[in-house]
Amino acid sequence: MLFILRQLRRSFFQPGKLKTYVAYAVGEILLIVVGILIAVQIADWNTARAEKALEQRYLERLVLNLERDIERVGFSRALNQLRLQLNGFLLDVSDDSTIAQGRGVEFMTAIRESCYITEPPLYSDTFEELKSTGYLGLIDDELKEKLYSYYREDERSRQFVRVRQDITLGFKQLTVPVLSNKQERFMENNGLEIVFPESMDQVRSMKYDEQEVLEAVERFKANVEMVAYIPLLRDGFFNVIRTQGQTVDLAKEILLDLDAELNKD
Repeated sequence: MLFILRQLRRSFFQPGKLKTYVAYAVGEILLIVVGILIAVQIADWNTARAEKALEQRYLERLVLNLERDIERVGFSRALNQLRLQLNGFLLDVSDDSTIAQGRGVEFMTAIRESCYITEPPLYSDTFEELKSTGYLGLIDDELKEKLYSYYREDERSRQFVRVRQDITLGFKQLTVPVLSNKQERFMENNGLEIVFPESMDQVRSMKYDEQEVLEAVERFKANVEMVAYIPLLRDGFFNVIRTQGQTVDLAKEILLDLDAELNKD
């Protein structure tokens, strides 16, 4: 074997063989370069394919987060709209006690429910993970800006949660002496601890002793501090309902963009 290799080496350096040797060397170099370029290209393809698969997984998770946001925020908004109506009902009763006639259970429901402002946080785990891992660059720039705006507005809104909670707590403490123990038991026994929009027709059809309701209304009206809280609560409800509506609208818009990205060739 060594003999054959020596013979080949001598043959390359024989007179007139230099060009053959150079051509062979250049060919070898070209083969190596081409091999490297192919390997790099394959690596790039694999990297691009892996990044595309990763992007798809994150986009699918964002879709899931936004769909859950729309469902939960939409439900919360409906609750807040109901409680705003109950809040307005109390404000009307504070001006005219007769409005509560025949609507005793609705009045008691308003006393118990009209102060609770529901503000669930958004599902932001996927977006936060994208930021912390540096994979946010996988997302289209326009879509990325919409996502930033979506979660940024939620953060701004949540800065006022504590203020609204303090108002809610203050109002709730003032409601304690309004309903009698008997009325409280009636609410609990009839499953009215929390009232949902779809159950309001049932609430309005329920009856309660008119005299006892009137007494509760008078206790309510005599509580000047409690009545003064109602406009503060209304402002809170208006702000939250408006913000939640904007959140749902933007979430639906982003979902359309996400769907387009997921179905892009």
